[in-house]
Amino acid sequence: MTNSCRAAAAIALFCVACTHPDRSSDPPQTHDADASQPAEMSLTPEQQADAGITLATVTTGSDSDVEQVSGRVVLPDTQVWRVGVRTDGLVETVAVSVGDFVRRGQLLARYHADELRDARAKYRAALADVERARAAEMLALRNATRADTLLELKAASVQQAEAARQDAVAAGAATRTAEIEVNRLRHVLEHDLQVPVDLDPDSELADQVPIYAPGSGYVLERNVSAGRAVHTTDDAFVIGDPSRVWVLASLREDEVTRIHVDSAASIALPGGTDTFAGRVSNIGQQADASTRTVPIRIVVDNRDGRLRPEMLANVAIGVGTPRQVLVVPSDAVQQIGDEDVVFVVSAPARFRVRPIRVGSTSGNTVDVLQGLKAGEQVVVSGAFILKSQLLRAAIDQ
Repeated sequence: MTNSCRAAAAIALFCVACTHPDRSSDPPQTHDADASQPAEMSLTPEQQADAGITLATVTTGSDSDVEQVSGRVVLPDTQVWRVGVRTDGLVETVAVSVGDFVRRGQLLARYHADELRDARAKYRAALADVERARAAEMLALRNATRADTLLELKAASVQQAEAARQDAVAAGAATRTAEIEVNRLRHVLEHDLQVPVDLDPDSELADQVPIYAPGSGYVLERNVSAGRAVHTTDDAFVIGDPSRVWVLASLREDEVTRIHVDSAASIALPGGTDTFAGRVSNIGQQADASTRTVPIRIVVDNRDGRLRPEMLANVAIGVGTPRQVLVVPSDAVQQIGDEDVVFVVSAPARFRVRPIRVGSTSGNTVDVLQGLKAGEQVVVSGAFILKSQLLRAAIDQ
């Protein structure tokens, strides 16, 4: 007898066992049925509580053909920061290590830079130039006013008054130029080197440049240490934010036309049981001439941090036109021989075993192609106990 025949026989025998007089008082209670009808049993609320019975409603969802490909987890370009330095120097202190989580603006390291001392000296000189230029402008304005007054009194010529006004204009331009230089040097100090302009020259931090985190994330690389030289061509740190990741994969060119941006994808790690939902965010515009595949990019939410850069992944992408299917929790489906069955609520406190035909599995749910209707309730937790009772009754017969 084949496994499927045994499954049918088990259900039929259970139906016969429902009428056995010696077992009419054994829980759970069963109800008469002929071999052509599904087996049915009843459980009191107390028995359901003891068995841990929980129910779920059969719902509708969408399904499509699935293409299985391999992929690789990477960080999005917009969530990786390569932290460099503005000028060459010698590292004084390092505040973080690889793997540390840092927040935007957090201090990573400090390094000594001669250029910082030079920039401060130029800034102080520029401030002095501004003061001199402003004093010269005030003097030129007074001279221009005096020349205008003398012109009105016929004590000065028009040429002398015009020359005084031109001198005032030139002095004003010199002041603006000096102020621009001060602002430029202040920008170099405060923005480029990220140091205060008014720091005490005798402070031990006067010639040290801080390195701050440009974004929040984990330190992926640290290429500096105390006493080591750092150069403008180096990446001092690499910081990545893994809250959202990309999965890069390639799809056969004949399948590319069946997907589109925002197509659903399911990601699983080799050997793992968990799946991660994603969406296709980019489809390559050029096929690989040697492999005849097109690169695709899938965006996956990773706020729990379980996906890490450079992990390999199995990718299932829905292709073609989605179709409506019925969906039940995976735990609701039990196997008897080669047959998949569920326990359907046929009436209050009554459960009927029903063979079904299942489709693909996604996460903790499974598609049902035949055997159920939307809105029916099936047993989820405790389905295995009902299956055990069903088989026990069949064996006893």
